[in-house]
Amino acid sequence: MGPTRAVEWLACAAALGVFAFWTLPDLVTVAAGEDLASLVIAGQLVRTGQAGAIYAHDQEQFHRVESESFLSAARTIGFRGFCHPFVQAPLVAWGFAPLSALPFEAVRLAWLFLSLLALAGGFELALRMYAPRLRRPAAWAFFLLGLSIFEPVRYGLWIGQTTPLFFFLVLLALWLERRGSHIPAGLVLAVPGFVKLSPILLGVSFLARGSARSCVALALGFAALAGLSLAVAGIDLNAAYLDRIGEVGNGVLVAYNNHSLLAFVTRFQTPAEAVLSWRLIDPGLRATLVSSGLLALGAIAAALSLRRIPPVAGPEGRAARLEAHLFVLMLLAPGLSWSHYFLFLVPPLLLAIDQGPPSARGFTWALALAALALCSRPLLPDYMNLTLSGSEVIPGPTLAAILVEGLLLAPALGKPSPLPQAG
Repeated sequence: MGPTRAVEWLACAAALGVFAFWTLPDLVTVAAGEDLASLVIAGQLVRTGQAGAIYAHDQEQFHRVESESFLSAARTIGFRGFCHPFVQAPLVAWGFAPLSALPFEAVRLAWLFLSLLALAGGFELALRMYAPRLRRPAAWAFFLLGLSIFEPVRYGLWIGQTTPLFFFLVLLALWLERRGSHIPAGLVLAVPGFVKLSPILLGVSFLARGSARSCVALALGFAALAGLSLAVAGIDLNAAYLDRIGEVGNGVLVAYNNHSLLAFVTRFQTPAEAVLSWRLIDPGLRATLVSSGLLALGAIAAALSLRRIPPVAGPEGRAARLEAHLFVLMLLAPGLSWSHYFLFLVPPLLLAIDQGPPSARGFTWALALAALALCSRPLLPDYMNLTLSGSEVIPGPTLAAILVEGLLLAPALGKPSPLPQAG
């Protein structure tokens, strides 16, 4: 083992030590797992015959629940933290019903370590597909350090989010499709697509590859999950879910941890304290047109840049670039794009570094590190202990996504050159 590789392994050990002794103890003993709790509470309501209460929520503040049935279920499972509303499809509540019979703290700890495994598996797949030349100990040192300072990861682990698991499933689906397992790829992508909706965008990459079987499997998998949700929960509860999704979609939440492009633009026309009010507001025509126009321009630029990829890169190189643009789009386009979703910024960032122009390698690394810094402490506030006023909140993830999109578009501005094949 050469001296450079030895230094990289030492960096891995140091980053692992930081996580194990600085970050992990709080995740194990202090973190309440509020978002995971809402899923388990919904499961408890289903298990005790109170499924009609799973979509209880405060009419004024998006993040609150005032239903006594919901709060009583929280106490029953042993959760003493702040209760957030359940906003997933009814099928998810039925899926969590068996877990609600277990002590919540045991479920939370098991979920934490499952999430860590999913993060590691997803990162390995991202390296293989988008940055094979970076697949070395130094990359894992960055990953391990990111567990402590990259807020999308740290925040997602703290609140017990499903994002790490869906990160792994999305990348697994894309990996399976690359390996010719078209039907499993579509079925796997259907799971995060059904629950979170925005990952469905990655199905465009199946279309671009001409993989009809993957597309059909994705559609059938989604339909099967929707049908199962109807079968177990009935029409009324599924209609309540769609009504809630529509209600959220008709407004915008300018909260400090929502980093969609629409929320970013809307903040310029709302009082600073609105980022702490948790109220859905009407973005207005101006903000809607500006954000939609920016998204349209970005999509056009991405399409034009894909046309400049040289034939020698092959369909795999073009597909990897398309997926990178789709990852950015699925972060910026939805009205709600929570901070922990920006874990999906990792694959396009890896590709931008790995396939950046050799003549601009230093500049590419500088911008890539800037994008990471915009999503990390101390530039991004600590959401678990937020003490800043609304005017001081930094919209780092939104800016980071725009910066990464710029890195993806940059090679198209110069003379086309062969790109390395993704693994």
